[in-house]
Amino acid sequence: MSPGVEHALRAIFWGSFAGGAPLLPLTVPIGLVTAFTDGSPEMLLFALVPWLVSLAFVVPAFLLLCLPLTSVLRGRPADNHRSYVIAGLFAGIIFPTVIGLLAEGLDVSFALGGLFLGLFGAVAGGVTGYVWGSWREVEASLGAEAASRAFE
Repeated sequence: MSPGVEHALRAIFWGSFAGGAPLLPLTVPIGLVTAFTDGSPEMLLFALVPWLVSLAFVVPAFLLLCLPLTSVLRGRPADNHRSYVIAGLFAGIIFPTVIGLLAEGLDVSFALGGLFLGLFGAVAGGVTGYVWGSWREVEASLGAEAASRAFE
């Protein structure tokens, strides 16, 4: 696997985990207890719902925002972790809010719900941007081969 793909997967994993982590302490115990007491194995999936929902937002955001941003910033002084963190924070707030608005025909109450989810999205986007931007910053200064050794 190429170092770029490996670091993209790392960024997606840590960003989606950070976005879902605040709710995991609620869903994991409920899912585990229900799965073992009621014998319903699907509740094991319920335990991971916050992470899976976060993952469902982080993957498309990474593909639609982060990779094009990388191609624009490549070779420029702004190709650093700060740029990716800022982009991730804003995208994390905006994407759920816009989806909330579009889901129910521009109903403001759904936009507010999307804005609440945007707080988790901002965390997910910020962490994704930080992990990816750190890789990009090191790669820009050392070159791809040396950067992959630096992260081993």
